[in-house]
Amino acid sequence: MSEKNVEIVRQLVELFRNFDLKSEGAAVGEDEAAAATEFFHPDFELDATRAPMPDLRGKFKGLTEPAVFWSKWLEAWDSVEFEDELTDAGEHVLAAITPMAMRGKGSGVAVEFPRHWHVFTLRHGQVVHETIFFDEAEALEAAGLSE
Repeated sequence: MSEKNVEIVRQLVELFRNFDLKSEGAAVGEDEAAAATEFFHPDFELDATRAPMPDLRGKFKGLTEPAVFWSKWLEAWDSVEFEDELTDAGEHVLAAITPMAMRGKGSGVAVEFPRHWHVFTLRHGQVVHETIFFDEAEALEAAGLSE
């Protein structure tokens, strides 16, 4: 089951990576939302309480609120490139995200964004919870990978 969980998260990361930031408004479009929705449980919760952007901190529930969160986050960027490393942790998948290049929309200024981790919790082939961490030890503990 856990290999399947890693594959589901890999597909989600690729959907995010391939999102067209050049599109008008850079909001998550209907096509992207429909493609991603199949991976999420209707009661999905995104915990972004640790986000470095105060106006985006919070918990976002269901399918609509998290999509609004990501749309608002993406609105700030002209380009986002990152490397990812996925680690199988049973019902959890740890995604280590290393931003490579991020440019502010309009300004074109390169922004250094810190390495961060997403812990996805999956049940019955759907993501039920995702938490964003900016501390590796916290992320490892949440994924059940700490010593």
